[in-house]
Amino acid sequence: GKILIHILHDYSSFSISTIDKFFQQVIRAFAREIGVNGSYNLELDTDTTLQQAVDNLFLGLSEEDNKLLLQWMTRFAEERVEQSESWNIRKNITDLGKEIFKENYQHKADETNAKLHNREFLKQYLDKIRQVKNDFEKEVKNTADETLRLLELHGMIPDYFPRQMMHKTLESLRDGNLEIKGTFQKYAEDSSNCYTKTQKQSIKDSIDNLYQNGLKAHLDKIISLVTIDINRYNTADIILKHIDTLGILSDLAVQIKKMTNEQNTMLISDTNLLLNKIIDNSKTPFIYERTGLNIDHFMIDEFQDTS
Repeated sequence: GKILIHILHDYSSFSISTIDKFFQQVIRAFAREIGVNGSYNLELDTDTTLQQAVDNLFLGLSEEDNKLLLQWMTRFAEERVEQSESWNIRKNITDLGKEIFKENYQHKADETNAKLHNREFLKQYLDKIRQVKNDFEKEVKNTADETLRLLELHGMIPDYFPRQMMHKTLESLRDGNLEIKGTFQKYAEDSSNCYTKTQKQSIKDSIDNLYQNGLKAHLDKIISLVTIDINRYNTADIILKHIDTLGILSDLAVQIKKMTNEQNTMLISDTNLLLNKIIDNSKTPFIYERTGLNIDHFMIDEFQDTS
């Protein structure tokens, strides 16, 4: 009751606003500092902007400067066909472009765009990533091959091991398959796991002896490679698979930025990113002072919006 009386007696100081309206008030107050024209128009329909940007992207493919973009889009389309997905690349790119309006992409967008459009950096980076993959595959194949030669040198035939799993796994690794089963991993735990209880004692003794003289070390190395070191390989593999996608996103983001500058508009999806620039290293009272606000008390109703 007392709060209501205070509001009624000082109604000019009482304000109701949406959180988006308040954010826009802050952004306009700091327009010069963040490089935005203070007379901009707020664009709520990001879908229309995205469609226009995709159109511009396709129209510019024939230009000399867009050779790399054409390569990215070609590989992107080929990958979709190989995966039996929709051949409508325009729809695929439009769906992909929605990521541009998400904060996870926006916070790294400037840095990513700069690197992706630095042709020399991109070439050196991709060469390095491919080298990581090739070196790992070569090391796994060589280690598996060395282990097979060690077994052959000491007369260890496939039948000495349960279900011939030792040789089958090593041959599979040598042929480029980077997966191993739990049974193979147990071989490195103890030599008794390398043979059955019914195996001849002479063969058991031979396996135990070889186990202590090189076999265990080889098995430990293989298991470490395909269970721990493979993380770096997988990272390189994912980067190579998605670098085209990231490149398309980057060029699409450039098109959107170009359009908003030409039309003097700001997308509502950019609000949070601009607010972060304003708030960073700034004191709250200074922000309120610049926006011309003096707030003693505030209440946020239904505070469930991600903003």
